[in-house]
Amino acid sequence: MKQKPLISVIVPVKNTAVLLHHNIDTLTSQTYNNLEIILVDDESSDSSGRICDTLAKKDSRIKVIHKNAAGVSCARNAGLDIAKGKYIGFMDSDDFVSLNFYEFLYNTLIENDADIAQCDFVKTPIQQALFDTFDPPIQDEEKVETYTNDEALRLLHDDNLHTCLKTVALWNKLYKKELWDGIRFPKYKKYEDELTTYKLLDKSKKIVSSNQVLYAYIQRNSLLIKNNFDMHRFDVIEAYDNYLLFFKKKKSPDMLERVSRRYLRMLCMIRDDISSYKIGFVNKSQTIKKVDQKFSSVYKYLKTLLEKHPELQDRQKYHQEYYQKYQDIIKYHNEKNKEFFISF
Repeated sequence: MKQKPLISVIVPVKNTAVLLHHNIDTLTSQTYNNLEIILVDDESSDSSGRICDTLAKKDSRIKVIHKNAAGVSCARNAGLDIAKGKYIGFMDSDDFVSLNFYEFLYNTLIENDADIAQCDFVKTPIQQALFDTFDPPIQDEEKVETYTNDEALRLLHDDNLHTCLKTVALWNKLYKKELWDGIRFPKYKKYEDELTTYKLLDKSKKIVSSNQVLYAYIQRNSLLIKNNFDMHRFDVIEAYDNYLLFFKKKKSPDMLERVSRRYLRMLCMIRDDISSYKIGFVNKSQTIKKVDQKFSSVYKYLKTLLEKHPELQDRQKYHQEYYQKYQDIIKYHNEKNKEFFISF
């Protein structure tokens, strides 16, 4: 029997020792066994790097790269630079997959003559990941849909948040390797999926999507107490500015409205987070001012866009809702700060 093509799976690793053995097992046990598994240790401070080396000794399909704390984007780029597979996949080292994950994606991609195949995912508590294998939830009858690049780009900014996440995520997909020619992740950035996936979708002629849930995205944040605002949150602002430039070139008023609307929603969340988390007082004031100015700019742009395109006027109610939400966030935190200083 002819061997199926090689799939390169790139796994950035950073301080996930507690999960690493368990989750890489879901790759080495795949029903599609012609895999190249590239573990990129991003200078972990726990035993993750040593575990990667141990795993490589046990399975010749595993290759290990040790990097100097350059971040997840650089780790993925390092994997892409040495990948030999005809197809590319990604997995986060604290997630895990169904044992037929890559066989399913490969068959779906080939049967539909697509450039990208994707499945659905489920968010999973870390406690379940520690003690269970991935047991996919009971699912509806399989439904497969195919999209052109423009249709997939529209889903990237769909009104349904789960649809957006499913479309933008890197790790629930299988890609033809040639899609990555000339495309790499931006160095030292977070939200690298928002900054990269749209380029791959635009480059594709056909994207195929299944409703089957074969990827478990592990939720760890619930176990952590966040006291500080992560300034990398501003990387997503860069991503949305890129989206606007991209769809301006495509001359798509519909997509410009959709992107701008999601932009307002995201700025609401960032404004609330900045006001809630600890950050240096001077930096906090400057950062809030920056976000307020960005919100005002995007809102004004939307207003102008609707004036030029009356066919989009029925969406104005959504913009007003986000405007009011933003004002409510400002009011809430101003009153909260006032109460603090009075009590102090």
